[in-house]
Amino acid sequence: MKKITLFEIPNDEETGRRRKEEWREVKKVLDVMDGYIKKRYQRVHKELYFSGEIDEDLFSFSGDEPFDFALPFFEMWYHPSTDPEQYREIFRKQTKPFALERSRDRFLFFQDYHEPTLCTSYGRLGGRESLFVDTFVLGPDYEDVITFPGIDAVYHKGMGPGRLVADCRLATKQRLEGARINPYVPGQYLWDYMGYAYEEICLNPKYAKRLEAQNKYLPNLFRILRLYEEGKGPSRDDESVVELAESVLRRFHANEFPEAFMKLWQETT
Repeated sequence: MKKITLFEIPNDEETGRRRKEEWREVKKVLDVMDGYIKKRYQRVHKELYFSGEIDEDLFSFSGDEPFDFALPFFEMWYHPSTDPEQYREIFRKQTKPFALERSRDRFLFFQDYHEPTLCTSYGRLGGRESLFVDTFVLGPDYEDVITFPGIDAVYHKGMGPGRLVADCRLATKQRLEGARINPYVPGQYLWDYMGYAYEEICLNPKYAKRLEAQNKYLPNLFRILRLYEEGKGPSRDDESVVELAESVLRRFHANEFPEAFMKLWQETT
């Protein structure tokens, strides 16, 4: 079977040692993903991870079943480089928007926050989660799309506003509370788009139930943020959590969010 090379791996002892160590973490995460990636396909993943190569027929179908048709996700995860430009290049070369959306919606925003395997210093993607968010979430508007020549399908630059607000709120709240979750949970990196997404669910009647739910739950997050503002907070011993809280508070103090979101913040006591 002809092989396609997706990436080159530096041929030196230190790189080999680090990748062997990381593969043990990768395998644990793949075990958790068994609902999507069957254990019998882990050998295919291991081959890609250590060789950078994949069978041509799998490549032609975005990884096919062994990669749950989400090959871009795994190419980024297994790539030896964490250069943001390398991630963008992998994204740009894709020709199947379905594979990109599947990579984002099924694999990046994986919802089992409390799975013990993910609650470690490796997290889900070895700390690459923020890079993935920057690569796959390209703007605040779900209706803004990338078109692909000759294909009657598009890639939505943004996430659905209801899901974005829920993911960002829950991930941030659980991190600030000191919950045992993936420390790099992707939702915490969505604050660039949080206010816009909230405004969308305010303005669109089809999101009425989501708006009602978020107006119920967002004040709980805001009250925890105010604790950090007062120099308190449940998890002040974790520098990354304090940094997250302070970065969000700076946005509120600078009035960076749309009026509706600022109003809810100001009304929360």
